[in-house]
Amino acid sequence: MAFAQAPWRSELYPESWTPPWDKPFETEKLIQDFSYAGYHMGEVELPVISGPVFDVTAYEADPTGKKDSTLAIQKAIDAASAKGAGVVYLPAGTYLVSPQGTNSFVLRISHSNIVLRGAGRDKTFLFNNSYQMRLKSIILAEGDPTRWRDKPTSSPVIAITRDLLTPTISIPVASLAGFKVGDWIMLRADATEEFIAEHRMTDVWGGMGKRLAGVMFQRQIVSVDEKNLRITIDVPIRYYLKTRDKARIYLAAPHLEEVGMEGFSIGNIQHPKVKETEGWGLIDFTKEGNGAYDVHASAAITMNHVRNSWISNIASYHPAENQTAAHILSNGIVIQESRGVTIADCDFERALYGGGGGNGYMFRLQYSNECLVRDSVCHYSRHGFVVAGMASSGNVFLRGTAGHTQVQVAGLGVTAGKGSDHHMYLSQSDLIDSVTLDGDFFDAHYRTSGNTFGTPAHGQTSVHSVYWNLKGLSYHPKHEYIVHSDQARWGYIIGTSGKVSGVATDSLAADKTAPVDFTEGVGKGEALQPQSLYLDQLRRRIDSKKTATP
Repeated sequence: MAFAQAPWRSELYPESWTPPWDKPFETEKLIQDFSYAGYHMGEVELPVISGPVFDVTAYEADPTGKKDSTLAIQKAIDAASAKGAGVVYLPAGTYLVSPQGTNSFVLRISHSNIVLRGAGRDKTFLFNNSYQMRLKSIILAEGDPTRWRDKPTSSPVIAITRDLLTPTISIPVASLAGFKVGDWIMLRADATEEFIAEHRMTDVWGGMGKRLAGVMFQRQIVSVDEKNLRITIDVPIRYYLKTRDKARIYLAAPHLEEVGMEGFSIGNIQHPKVKETEGWGLIDFTKEGNGAYDVHASAAITMNHVRNSWISNIASYHPAENQTAAHILSNGIVIQESRGVTIADCDFERALYGGGGGNGYMFRLQYSNECLVRDSVCHYSRHGFVVAGMASSGNVFLRGTAGHTQVQVAGLGVTAGKGSDHHMYLSQSDLIDSVTLDGDFFDAHYRTSGNTFGTPAHGQTSVHSVYWNLKGLSYHPKHEYIVHSDQARWGYIIGTSGKVSGVATDSLAADKTAPVDFTEGVGKGEALQPQSLYLDQLRRRIDSKKTATP
């Protein structure tokens, strides 16, 4: 007879928990407040925009899929942009699209307040019939191209005047000239040789600081203290910023805002060489003539320099024209240098190619802050859910399922990469919450790979990231665990359950990743309180706002 487990709480998250304002990142175990992730920090629901509506068929888009509709759909997007806002509506049907000329996209959203909406992912289908998609996206939403690491020409650069060693929203600065309440700013520190040495990575990252760029947080100024030269930001920093590393602030370049994509499916014609056994290996994307070369680093959807936006109820699909199982060529959704994007109820699978250099990821948050992926599913890929880069922090994966990685459709059907993971370069303080693993696992461990292409080795992949209440349906064929955490300084595995619930904390370089990550409640996740850390923290924060003294 089975007995119910007694409810329990993590020792790091008692009922009396409050945000750890006074705990140093370098030495303490700490559960941070992850509730700021997602569209407008989770404080409002995703909007339902009613109009104005720009029906693509009024611009001669063909829902039968017989005529290329790329220019017609783009005309509708441009018309909505010219009006300053709008819903670009794709009625039920299949829309044939393809890249035009040398564009790095098929369809592009370059203005805020644009929603691309279908009639439902079982009714509206975007079909890209070109396999010549190297470094291209089917849909690209992109703001100002200035990289996060580069200050806009018009922005001052102001030094942060003391080391910030704990989570904080109070930032002392050398001057307030050029900054005001409401401004979006970057807080940044370089990956100096001293920073690299503190993480015991000199032999791996030494001399690579410019490539690594450093820790970066995009934040909004909520108050200014002119007397004490101090600003208050909307979200706490996720890792330390030291004056030694040139900690500083500058204005963020303009980002797109209030961009939505919702209610359709997206697929790609397979490559004609898909069944050839050659040309689909790890680095075959580097040689022109290989199938891998043509599809390398392509994506179904990319958001770059986007803020407070959403992708909802979108799936990949299997085009009838494909004789193999392929849905898409390489990557599903890529979020890059963006903040506060919510991906909700999306389902991506069956990448044709999953080689090295950035291929076969279904959901990739790259150099992005405070994004939320919830209730979404990824299957049959190189990597399913992924966080990458030293500028990534505060991202949350909530519920959903990750399944069956180390898989591609083309060639021999397998890839070198596997698992959903913290992929490279010390992303900080992300949360994986209540996700189900089916033939997959989450990974945040020291990695020696990644330097094949002249880039730094992946090395320390994360620090202070939390795996909370993971559930296992089946193990990956090569690993008897559903999470492997071997992070720099501290990492956390709290509560696992399901048919399989094993964890791992072993290291390829224990001298670099000590101490051993905190583990608690293996096999006891069903009784963990609360079941969702993110939702509990969001409730606490919103309740505290309601009761705060004006």
